[in-house]
Amino acid sequence: VAPLFIHGPCGVGKTHLLHGVASHYMSRNPGSRVLCTTGESFTNAFIGAVRTGSMEKFRRAHRGLRLLCIDDVHLIAGKNATQTELLHTFDALNLDGARILLVSDGHPRQTTALGQALASRFLAGAVIRIEPPDAELCVRLVERCAARRSIPLEPGAAEVVAGAVSTIIGRSVRDIEGLVAQVEAVWRAMPEFRSPSGAVGHLIVERALGLS
Repeated sequence: VAPLFIHGPCGVGKTHLLHGVASHYMSRNPGSRVLCTTGESFTNAFIGAVRTGSMEKFRRAHRGLRLLCIDDVHLIAGKNATQTELLHTFDALNLDGARILLVSDGHPRQTTALGQALASRFLAGAVIRIEPPDAELCVRLVERCAARRSIPLEPGAAEVVAGAVSTIIGRSVRDIEGLVAQVEAVWRAMPEFRSPSGAVGHLIVERALGLS
């Protein structure tokens, strides 16, 4: 089974997607062995196994899986021994028909110090990029973030916040959450700037984000 490789800038939800896939798979396949790890954890576990002579135990933990999910897999770049062991893991899981999900900040071809053999494995399956949220999605994310914080929004307020998000280079969901948090702080601390209904209007947004 070819791996699924997801990449994109920080803060676009790659890790949430990885854990969502793992959770969904486990709910659909109860009792299946699923492992979610990171490039750093895989490397540290491998180095520890080499130092303590417990490679057999390490390999048992990474064999016989039905789904292997590795977040931040780019962190193994430049670590030749770890990359070789990961190749062996891939080959063993592939023979068993296991599924593999990989998440990285960059495309396999753009990740420096990544061995050709491993990059080739990554490219053998579907390579999908997650883009930063566009203007329409930013508005929806602002509205959802505000609802989660129980912040009432006047019509148009979400669009103003989203407009501020659009000026951020490499914008992410974290940026949206940060701006909504700023709006919330002003809304709670300065009730005199609230709209007649008590909601967040343009005045609070502009004051919170320094737009006025």
